[in-house]
Amino acid sequence: SMRKSVLVLFLLFFIPSAVLAALPFGPQFAGQQAVEGRNSLAVTFSRPLDAAQDIGKFLLLYQDQSPVEDGAWILSEDEKTAYFTGIEPETEYLIRIRKGLKSAGGAILDTDREYQVTTRPVHPMIGFDTRGFILPAGLTRGLPVNALNIDRADIDFFRVRPDHYPDFARAFGRVEKMGSYQNDTLHQYADLVYSGRWDLEIKKDLRTQVNIPITHIKALAEPGIYFAVLRGAGHYDYQYSATWFSISDVGLHI
Repeated sequence: SMRKSVLVLFLLFFIPSAVLAALPFGPQFAGQQAVEGRNSLAVTFSRPLDAAQDIGKFLLLYQDQSPVEDGAWILSEDEKTAYFTGIEPETEYLIRIRKGLKSAGGAILDTDREYQVTTRPVHPMIGFDTRGFILPAGLTRGLPVNALNIDRADIDFFRVRPDHYPDFARAFGRVEKMGSYQNDTLHQYADLVYSGRWDLEIKKDLRTQVNIPITHIKALAEPGIYFAVLRGAGHYDYQYSATWFSISDVGLHI
């Protein structure tokens, strides 16, 4: 009873620590990871690194046999993973780890290690962040849009005719993508009232959320239900991101 409880606590707390301490110090993984939405290269070690050392002297990054100068290795909070952000998509990198790298416990890497990593492609995208929402009149937050490597947005705004609210809800209430085959149906229930282009402040290869301001658009000032179709300027596809929203002091539910 009591002895069993003590034994269980020992197994839970001391054995894992002992196993971890027995692991030889060295890298366990090297590859691509996302860090705060940015593509990064990561090297994970079996034990925390000595944060006092200059890890840039021991972790070297190469592209086409030349050192990568733009960027630096950063330690994670647990000091077991080193990250290098700002990498390029569809690129082959060589990570070289030099012997002499120290763990926090004083262990020293005794041999050089090398890893080749080819980063994944990054496909441009743009889309609304949500499907259907209510905007109180005069709200300045705007329409939330997610964008990756697309810096201009074209949006068509349709105003749903009040006598077709039920029909529109059945046909488009759950729609997230608008295709050309839905065009005739949409025009049965709604009218195009505004088209515009917005410049987006985004960073290269970083998925970014931006808010599209619409309070200045007179055509969208009238309370009601609207339908927005979004595409990246100069980008063409079979379907485009779409969402409905309502503008009202009270809120119209669909």
